[in-house]
Amino acid sequence: MNMAVKNMIDFLGIPLSDALKMALTNAAKMIGFADTKGSFESGKDADIAVLDRDFNVQSTIVKGRVIATI
Repeated sequence: MNMAVKNMIDFLGIPLSDALKMALTNAAKMIGFADTKGSFESGKDADIAVLDRDFNVQSTIVKGRVIATI
C-alpha cells in the first residue's frame, strides 16, 4: 500500500493528504473497520507504518507497540 500511495502522488499528482485518505480511511470503510482503523483518533487502534521520504517502511506499530523496525 505504501507504493500505491507513492504512485498516486508521482504519476497522478494527487496530494499526499488525499492519497493517504484513499489508502487508509476509505480502505478501512470499505472493509468494515472504520470504527477501529484508518485514521488517528481517540479510541482507535494505533496501527501505524512509519515511512521514509521514499515511502519505504521503516517500522511497524500495531496497537501502539513496535513490532518491526528496519
